[in-house]
Amino acid sequence: MSAYQDNLAGITTSTGLSTLIVNAADPRFKSFSALATGTGYCYRIEMLADNAVWQTGRFSWNSSTSTATITSTKTSSNGGSAINWAAGSKLFMLTADSELLRDMAEMVESTDALILTTAERSIIAATSGTNTGDQNLSDYQLEPSEGAFADGDKTKLDGIEAGAETNNINDTAAADLTDSGNSGLHFHSTDRDRANHSGTQTAATISDFGIGVSNNADVTANSADRHVPVTVTNSAEINFTLAGQDITAELVGGSIDESKLDSSVNASLDLADSATQPADIADFETTTELNGRDTANRDRANHTGSQLAATVSDFAATVRGAVLSGISFASTTTITAADSILSALGRLQAQVTLNTAKTGVTEEISNVVEDTTPQLGGNLDAQRKDITAIRRMQIAGQAATYIANPGAFIALENDQTYNYTASFGSFAGLIIPSAVDFKGVHTLAVAGFPFGMGLLFNAQPTLKNSPAVVANFSPFFVLNGQVRYEADTQSITMGFGVDINLGPTLGRSNGGTLAVTDYRHAQISLAIEAGVTLTNRQGFLLADATGAGTITNQAGIVIGPLTKATNNVAVLFGTTTSPAGNFGVYQASNAPNRWNGGQRFRTRQATTTAVTVTASDGTVEMSNTGTVTCTLPSATTCEGLLLTLVKTGASGTLNIASVSAQTSKGIDRTATPWVFTDQWTVLQIQSNGTNWTTLINGVPA
Repeated sequence: MSAYQDNLAGITTSTGLSTLIVNAADPRFKSFSALATGTGYCYRIEMLADNAVWQTGRFSWNSSTSTATITSTKTSSNGGSAINWAAGSKLFMLTADSELLRDMAEMVESTDALILTTAERSIIAATSGTNTGDQNLSDYQLEPSEGAFADGDKTKLDGIEAGAETNNINDTAAADLTDSGNSGLHFHSTDRDRANHSGTQTAATISDFGIGVSNNADVTANSADRHVPVTVTNSAEINFTLAGQDITAELVGGSIDESKLDSSVNASLDLADSATQPADIADFETTTELNGRDTANRDRANHTGSQLAATVSDFAATVRGAVLSGISFASTTTITAADSILSALGRLQAQVTLNTAKTGVTEEISNVVEDTTPQLGGNLDAQRKDITAIRRMQIAGQAATYIANPGAFIALENDQTYNYTASFGSFAGLIIPSAVDFKGVHTLAVAGFPFGMGLLFNAQPTLKNSPAVVANFSPFFVLNGQVRYEADTQSITMGFGVDINLGPTLGRSNGGTLAVTDYRHAQISLAIEAGVTLTNRQGFLLADATGAGTITNQAGIVIGPLTKATNNVAVLFGTTTSPAGNFGVYQASNAPNRWNGGQRFRTRQATTTAVTVTASDGTVEMSNTGTVTCTLPSATTCEGLLLTLVKTGASGTLNIASVSAQTSKGIDRTATPWVFTDQWTVLQIQSNGTNWTTLINGVPA
């Protein structure tokens, strides 16, 4: 009971049912830091903003973490049940409940009292008198640190001789260890008898081991037999030689008996014997006959099989020098694998002749074929030709003045069917080739050359009327994309379509660095010279979709989440420099400052439970009848956000709390939230990037 302290309380903002961290002091009370760690403490907890929400019970306390763990609930404003505490500041108090007080009374005055009964206190009160003079305490035994002696302990101690140590043997046993006789502790006679020994010992522990081995009769006999002289005897066919302990054998020449050899070995030896071979080669073929046979073998008319072209010394020269007798240029059809070389060359020449004969194709096209086609003997490097005309592809046209539509200068307009499949990024499927393709790595190799001066697609014509005529300009499209996506017979799906796709990459390699001052994905400017009037200018026009089809969602401009930069602005008016901070729409002071049509933000309707407000909300309507809390977003992440919160419920309590101790009108609205109980109370606040500015607080008239 001594652990209890008077007037002890603190502030907690913890949520939930059981674990509460007392993380702030209340100047009206003593701090919880004075309370020792323990269990069985009594508490009362209530909302600071509304003490009608309360709970009592028992808790355990951990002073090192300032954590109170609720172990039981006695009473509460929630019908006696534990409250699941929401966000907001709560007062947590150390108390003594009726059960604790009753226990204390029983400890003192009940029949099984643990302290003193009433009668015991009376006896003590009736005792009188005082002790005077010195007191003799020599006959009193001090209480030992390990407990008092039990009966008989002192008698046992008296029987221990002076100077005795723990585990000592008695004197008789000690004498037995030193005399020559047998005793209960050792047996000299039997211990020394080797017949009673066990285990093994090394030869080094036997003093005459070497002499004993030398004198052993079996060892002597074996040593004598080792040195008995050995002799060898030659035979008629083999000579033996003894050198120390080594014996070698050598056959005697002409002494082998053929009858002892295998028949096949004997026959082979007979063939090797010159005495049995024919005396003259004439018994086989004559020299003339052998030469005749060689001549027939060398004749290629008698050869079979095949040989490699590389074994024919003039194969390539002969092929290149062959005359194309019988070649035909009549067919311009596609060359196939079944064509011979003569037929393929004829068709290829017919196609070249047909294409180069077309009206309007200049010599540059022929140069392309001639200089870059190895199959036709072209060799651009060897020819050293100027390819400026090829690069520019200047097309002269049919006449100085067109009197009919000449068509596109470069056109891909015939009907085509595509069966080519390939992968493009994360997509795979049928591929339609690019009409104009610009790829590869293009390296700038001149020092000081301005990076990026090239134009991937350049349209800089001058469109003018003839001075002699009045010609009104019709719409002219610099870039026109009118692709038709058509589902023919089948049910086709389309993941997405993009009319213009820009996806540049700013990169680096090999340790290089790239510093970009300004980058624009699209830039539109307009110069109006003197004498020109312009009625309407529109930077971007998205007309409404037409036709009988349906659209689920439609947006004129979509800007995805912008979080990569330090300062992010979705739409910027009146300046090209982004301000510090994050804005959806930012207007410079010189920009138009009126918005027509009003603004619309998301409204949360009739919310009855606790909510966390987001930067996407504009108005939050709370129709709760109990006690709930609205938690605001961080003011540091939504600068300029205007929020309106309305209590529409006829009863109940609405708490509105900030996070991270953010304030409004100098009040920490995390520790001390706004508390509204009146119906139709309105709170309108706006983030200034650090805290919240209160604009409206009350019930409108």
